[in-house]
Order: sequence, then structure tokens, then C-alpha cells
Amino acid sequence: MVKLGIYNRGIEIRNIGGDADYAYADGSDGDYYAIIRNAKQENLVGLIVEHCFVSNYSDYQNYLITDEKLRQLGLADATGIINALGLTQINHQQVGALAQVNANVLKDGIYEIQSGVDNNYVINVVDQSTVNGANVQVY
Repeated sequence: MVKLGIYNRGIEIRNIGGDADYAYADGSDGDYYAIIRNAKQENLVGLIVEHCFVSNYSDYQNYLITDEKLRQLGLADATGIINALGLTQINHQQVGALAQVNANVLKDGIYEIQSGVDNNYVINVVDQSTVNGANVQVY
């Protein structure tokens, strides 16, 4: 974001102190923002990224006014998240080729795949679809 000219306001942490309803299991103060608090409770990464303010005319003109400027923000977001979490970008053509080579390795059938995060969750392919782009959900 800084490379695009957006001021780095740093990392902000805001907790709810003294309210047992929002405390974590270890007794520490819960995060003020539900998206962060609930992600932590589910052992997931949750974050809120703020770029600039749509109510600020300068921010709007410099960063939000065109699709290209919004695309640059999105790419900066993705790159920052990838770097912060130590992820690697994948080559979709290589993944597609690997999937095609191994298309018949797993025979048609019903499979239950449990989450490593919480074994109460499973993956469901909506309507047992076998087409590319099928909706897969965790429930």
C-alpha cells in the first residue's frame, strides 16, 4: 500500500477488556472486532485491511476512482497477505495440468473430508457436481 502512496497507519489492536462474554478461552481479553475474535476462536486467520477513506476526496481521486486503481489496491492486498502469512503464489496452469494427469486417480464415489482445523466440519460439493467451478462449501 505504501508503494501506491497510502500512508502506513500501522497495525491497530483493539480489545474488549473486562467483559467475560467476549474473553477468549484462556481468559485473555477478546478482540473488539467480531471478525478477528471469531476467527481466533476457530483457529483461523482473520484480518481487516483498511486502504483509505471513500469520504476523503483526495483518497477517492488518488486510489478509488477507476477500476485500474481498485485493481492495484487488490493486488497490493493480496501481495501483503501472501507475504505476511508466508504463503506462496501458485501457477494455475501447472495445477490444472497436474489435475488433468491425475483425473482418474480418485474414482467416482462419496467421500468425507474432515477439516484439520476442526473435525466437526466437512467439505461438501453442492449437488455432487463434477463440473469445473462447482460450489464447494465447508459445513
